Amino acid sequence: MRLSISASSCINPGIFSTTLSEKENTPSDTGDFQLGQIDYQAHIAARQLRRLSKVAKMGIYCAKDCMAQAAGRKAEALIVATSTGGFSALDNFISHMIKQEEQNLSPVHFLQSLLSDVTGQIVLSMGIEGYTTTYTNRGSAFESSILDAQLLLEEHPEHTILVGGTDELPTAYGDIIRHSRFLQITPKKDQPIPLGENAIFFALSKAGPSDDVYIADCRSYLGLEKSNAATELADFLATNQIASTEIDAVFSGFYDEAQFESFFPLSDLKKNVVFFKQYCGEFPTSTAYGVWLAEQVLDGKISPEALELPTTLRPKNILVINQFRASNFSFTLISANQ
Repeated sequence: MRLSISASSCINPGIFSTTLSEKENTPSDTGDFQLGQIDYQAHIAARQLRRLSKVAKMGIYCAKDCMAQAAGRKAEALIVATSTGGFSALDNFISHMIKQEEQNLSPVHFLQSLLSDVTGQIVLSMGIEGYTTTYTNRGSAFESSILDAQLLLEEHPEHTILVGGTDELPTAYGDIIRHSRFLQITPKKDQPIPLGENAIFFALSKAGPSDDVYIADCRSYLGLEKSNAATELADFLATNQIASTEIDAVFSGFYDEAQFESFFPLSDLKKNVVFFKQYCGEFPTSTAYGVWLAEQVLDGKISPEALELPTTLRPKNILVINQFRASNFSFTLISANQ
């Protein structure tokens, strides 16, 4: 089923974002993308801000901002994808538990450390009374959310579903990732992979013939060998009845051209490739950022030239190819009626 993107919102430390920080985001020594201070009070009351974790603030603000752009629609369901949401709260909880020798512990940090905390805070803040769930399966969490939204709209085609991905980047998490070499592949042996944190939400509904931008299809894989990656991609395109020559641009989650070509060496899709993680960093739900960036380009809100694409390009179909740890892979086709 095609999913119409009625509205979207993105909080990102990079140059492409719906919301800008109050002060410029200065890159860290590792080049990580970390958010600066944001004025959340446009969508979150000051008294509530004091009780929320950073990732909850990001999620609530982004979700509310998305629905504010959705032309009077109301979200009947909420699906959130996250992997590192609540990590900083977990770090605080464990630190306090050790420091206070497990005595007189406040439950606040423990509750905020739960991966479903962001979802619960959004539900309470927005009064969503329908279907609600959280996907936490790392590199395929957002793709699972898209599939779940498709299934839900099959049952309730009149609904609007709020779907998003949100991950945070505490300093401790970044240190653990690098020390453990959790990201097994690097663009260059002497250059670490920049990490990131984002909140991205979409208002999705069943696509009609006149909808401007829609998700045509999304397919994810756990373990995609280099020997059959091109075959799986060809099958994905054939299923959607679109030729590779009709793909105007590819937004790739690989780190560089050499890595991309190692999986798709003979592909016709190499002419207009954007390596989108240079704008957001690496995080488990980064597919959400790739989809948002593609939607912005197709909707005319970001020009192709800004992504170093040809100035004459007027894209109609953008393919988002993402990978996480060379283990989770996905293809997402975003199209526009023109």
